[in-house]
Amino acid sequence: YVSGSLEEIQRLGLDWCRCVPYKTGKLGGWVSENYLGVSRVLHWLYCCIDDIAADEVFETPLRNQRLWNLKENRGWLSIRGQDTKGNAEELRCRVKLLMDAPEGPPPVLPPQGGPANNVINVITSLRAMVSRLMKRSISEDDVLDAERHIKLFLSAF
Repeated sequence: YVSGSLEEIQRLGLDWCRCVPYKTGKLGGWVSENYLGVSRVLHWLYCCIDDIAADEVFETPLRNQRLWNLKENRGWLSIRGQDTKGNAEELRCRVKLLMDAPEGPPPVLPPQGGPANNVINVITSLRAMVSRLMKRSISEDDVLDAERHIKLFLSAF
């Protein structure tokens, strides 16, 4: 999702926003200024996550199952976690067999990922936590505030 964005920010050469790209989830070689730089642009990086994170919705066709096409049979099997490999006739037979099972058809599985709002909450709590941890000077109240925000981040994560 953010592929290429951190490279573009790095090319700007901003002293206050030193973003180092990461690959395959690895953050090797990052130092505090890299985390601080990324925390400054987190909201911008992930602002459209809810637009791309929507799960595909399958609606069971209203017509007779023997008239369903390959895509419809595959969708029915997919939302139930069943094997979707095969040609149109194989999938049609597989769906029919499962629909006519004595115990009834397999239940529809819940979505694989969580809601995009969870990602937004993690990003918001991470940003708040990092902003407290990277203060130039701290007091006892700042330490307590940072501890609270660490707990908030870990609860959201």
